This record gives sequence, C-alpha cells and structure tokens, in this order.
Amino acid sequence: LEVTPAPPPDAAAKQMTALDQLSAKKGADFDRAFVQMQIDDHQQNIEALKAARTSADPKVQALIDSTLPVLEKHLAAAKAAQKKVGTAPAEKAGAAGGEMTGTGRKPAGS
Repeated sequence: LEVTPAPPPDAAAKQMTALDQLSAKKGADFDRAFVQMQIDDHQQNIEALKAARTSADPKVQALIDSTLPVLEKHLAAAKAAQKKVGTAPAEKAGAAGGEMTGTGRKPAGS
C-alpha cells in the first residue's frame, strides 16, 4: 500500500507536552493519566479513521476496515483498565467539579 499519512503539524509538540505531563506524575496518578491519554488517543484515531472511510481508494478502505477493530479492542482494554485505576482528576470531571478520588467520586466533605 503506497500511502504516506502526514502527521498533524503540531504532533511533536503535543507528544512532548503529554510526555512532560506524564513524567511529572508518580504511582496511581501516573496510571490514571496514562490510561486517560490512551483512551483519548484511541478515540481520536477511531474518529479520524471513520471519517476517512469515504476514500475512493479501495486499498485505503481495506486498511481502515482492518485497523478499526484493533483500535476498538485497544480502546475497550484501556476503558477496562480505567475502571481499575479510576479517572484522572485534572483531565476529566475533576477539572470542573473539584478533586476526584481514584473511584471517580468526590472525597468526603467536598
């Protein structure tokens, strides 16, 4: 298949920012942030591939059709991992609704 996808122009900067954010975390905070990043990344990739399904090139469509189930399986695994480690406070509901615990609930007294 002779397809050379171009990464978004700011891809390297986004990856470095994500790496910096992860490297500042330890233990359970790292686990939650890493899992959330995996979920976000897989969801974005799935959406992009679904949008690209309209390609007139049958080879591209075949590649998308073979790749989507793999990404969806990885997304499901990341969501299962998130149920074990909890949600990342700053990245999700905690940013708007106060600090969250690893269970996805606000701490007592909040």
